Amino acid sequence: MLRFLLRRLLTAIPTMLMIATLAFALLHLTPGGPFDSDRLMQPQIQHAIEARYHLDEPIWRQYLRYLRDLAHGDLGPSFQYRNTSVNDIIAQGLPIDLMIGGCAIAFALTVGGGIGLAAASRPGTLRDRLPMMLAMIGISVPGFVIAPVLILVFAMRLHWLPAGDWVTGSWRHLLLPALALALPYTAFVARIVRASALEVMGTAFIRTARAKGMGPVALLLRHALRPTLMPLVSYLGRHWPGY
Repeated sequence: MLRFLLRRLLTAIPTMLMIATLAFALLHLTPGGPFDSDRLMQPQIQHAIEARYHLDEPIWRQYLRYLRDLAHGDLGPSFQYRNTSVNDIIAQGLPIDLMIGGCAIAFALTVGGGIGLAAASRPGTLRDRLPMMLAMIGISVPGFVIAPVLILVFAMRLHWLPAGDWVTGSWRHLLLPALALALPYTAFVARIVRASALEVMGTAFIRTARAKGMGPVALLLRHALRPTLMPLVSYLGRHWPGY
C-alpha cells in the first residue's frame, strides 16, 4: 500500500509541475497587468511597485521564484487587497467552506441514502417513482437557481433565515448555504444508492437470504447495504460538495 501511494505521488509531481507552468504561461500571455486599471502613475512609482512584486525581473527568474514559492506553500501577495497574502485569504475562508461542505455532504448522505434505500425496497411502487422523479428534478435544476429560490422563500418571504452574512456558530446562517449546496448532491446520492441497491438485490447471496424468509428492510440493512455503498464512495471521491 505504501509503495502504491509513493508511486502515485511521484506520478502526480510532473502533472502538478505542468499545471503550474501552464498557469504561469497563461497569466503572462494575458494582455495587461495587475496595475493597469489604476490611475496613471509616475515612472518612478510604477518602477517601485514592479520591483516590490518582482515584476521587473526576467521571465525565467519570475518562473523560478514562482516555483520556489509554490514548493514552500507561499501563494504570494494579493494584488487586490493591500498588505494581504493569498494564504491569508484562503485561511480566512477555508474553515467556513469546510463547515458548509461538511454539513452539505452529511445531509446528502443521510437524506439521499435513506431515500435511495427506501425506493429500492419497493421498486416500481409510488415509494420508488415519486422520490426518483423529485431526484431527477433536483439533478436537472442547477445550484445557481436553487440558491436564489431558497433565499426568496425562506429569507425574503417567510423571514425564517438570513439572506446573507456569516456569523460563526450560528446555525441559522449555516442552514441556507449548506442546503443549497446539498440538494443536488442529495438527488445524485438517492439515484446512485437506488440503482446500486437494486443491482445488489439481484445477486445470488441476496436471493439465498430472501429464500430463507428475511424481509426486504432487514435484507437491505444487513446484507445489501455495504456493497451498495461502493459506487457512492467512488462518486464522492470525484464530486465533493463545493470543491
